[in-house]
Amino acid sequence: MKKTVQHAYFPFSFTFRHLLPFVVMATGAGALFLTTFLLRLYANPETFSAWSYLVTYITFFFSFALLGAEQLIIRCAEVTSSGHIRITRATAYFLMLGAGTFLVVALVVLNGQLFDYKIHPINLIFLLLAIMGLLILYQTNRLSGAHIIGQTAMNLWRLVLLLAISGALLFDLPLQIEVLLTIVMTFSALIGLVISPNVAQVRLITTCRPEGALFSAFAVSLLTMAILGIFDRLVLENVPFYNGLGFEDYFYLMTLVVFPFNLLGSYIGYVAARQFRDTLLPRQFFVFTLLILVGTGIAAMLWSGLLVFVIGSEQIGLPDVSVLVWGLIILLIEIKTAYALLSSATAVRASAKALFLANGFTIIVIIIAGISSYYWVTSTEQVILAFITVWASRYFSFIWTLKNQWGAKISAI
Repeated sequence: MKKTVQHAYFPFSFTFRHLLPFVVMATGAGALFLTTFLLRLYANPETFSAWSYLVTYITFFFSFALLGAEQLIIRCAEVTSSGHIRITRATAYFLMLGAGTFLVVALVVLNGQLFDYKIHPINLIFLLLAIMGLLILYQTNRLSGAHIIGQTAMNLWRLVLLLAISGALLFDLPLQIEVLLTIVMTFSALIGLVISPNVAQVRLITTCRPEGALFSAFAVSLLTMAILGIFDRLVLENVPFYNGLGFEDYFYLMTLVVFPFNLLGSYIGYVAARQFRDTLLPRQFFVFTLLILVGTGIAAMLWSGLLVFVIGSEQIGLPDVSVLVWGLIILLIEIKTAYALLSSATAVRASAKALFLANGFTIIVIIIAGISSYYWVTSTEQVILAFITVWASRYFSFIWTLKNQWGAKISAI
């Protein structure tokens, strides 16, 4: 008999085997976390600076490198009883369109314009092709139920990179971080292709589906999330009157403090989504969210205290920031955790029209916040406050979406 975990106020149940994809994902995230930590403490400032920009770029690339076309694999493809993956021709065309368009835009427009760092064009091409391949492999493995293989393919590069960088630092070898990242990412994509069982069994079909509308919806949604993911660093890097933490210091601070909670929130939302497809009561959802936020808030304060007072900021290279910065970071963690839960609920319950309106509202807020920040932001506190503002707008737009779904039952909350 499978052991499960469930509680009246926890709107999901799961078997312990469901933890395996999370273990793989956590291992990859932990490897990226340790890589950042090691480079901060033991690499030269130029190498760490390049790393901070590269991670920011690839964060954006992983969110939007195919313009969201990879999501069509889940929505419009199917697995036959013989194990063949059947993908519509339109899906294949949108994948090629997304890949070609983003490759050109990244080379001509984004590279060196978003941030004060330019990836060598050859490295950029190989990085993007590898990331696009990993995105497709991840979705095809999800479709066929090979979740662990999908997570392994997506996270292998992080572990290999950690081992390579650790070896280079240990033996005092030259470290060209951009070239190394490109080689490792390409190698991992090729390994992912080898270990994915159903890739060689993909077949094209001509079933008529509304891929055009879906592609547009996914493109808008994922572009919104891609910008949200790096909004604070875009503001910090591009506003003219800013005189707070440097890009590298800010990146390191957010990686050490916020990144672990991003992972936790994503996993909680992923697990909860399965149950939300079947049952989602307003009061149950509210109580569960409240419990999670209380626990997350306590954990965030303990984690911050551990870093600053027990381990010591100087020992781990943390920049010296005000108490207000720490308070705002904890508030940001709470909002992003609450959004992870809310997103999992709306993704399976809200209509396409409602999600489109929520995305539209978020984009408007991002534009207003971006323009305002250009003239107003001068400090680290204001960067984080602007970041909180756009994430809060995302959260409350989804609250509105879910309220419409629940209708009168929301009054119970």
